[in-house]
Amino acid sequence: MKADIHQQIQELIATGEIEKLSGERRARVQEHLDSCEVCRGFGEAIGGVERALHSVGIAAGAALVSSTRARVHHRAVQLEQQQQRLWMVSMGALLVVLSTVLTTPVLFSAFAWMGNALGLPDLVWKFSFVWFWTAPALLVSVLLSARGAHWTSRHSSVRG
Repeated sequence: MKADIHQQIQELIATGEIEKLSGERRARVQEHLDSCEVCRGFGEAIGGVERALHSVGIAAGAALVSSTRARVHHRAVQLEQQQQRLWMVSMGALLVVLSTVLTTPVLFSAFAWMGNALGLPDLVWKFSFVWFWTAPALLVSVLLSARGAHWTSRHSSVRG
């Protein structure tokens, strides 16, 4: 324990840490409180302040209630719009996956037919298929990344 036992006990009382102490240590603190009038008085004073604070009723003014309701309503609308956007993005992603699953075999067959018709080696027409199949996604990814970087740098300079 600290050199000044009174200060330590009063800190425990003020922070409400006495209830969290282990059995033996709590018993020592209680023993000190039983024998020390200063610390016991401090504890009683803190208890009185706590009781007084709990007995005070706090009422919010009409303006506070009104502005809080408006903010809660505004946030609820934002969350609903966000949920709607998320649903739209999810449906869009589902459509992209479905169209990819349905068109990839057809596109692959078309590239194979064109490659054979033109007498191209398998490696050439297969590479062309992969490039044709992935290039749009890569382009969109680059554009979205650039837009995101632009968005971040623009908003960080406004805040900073």
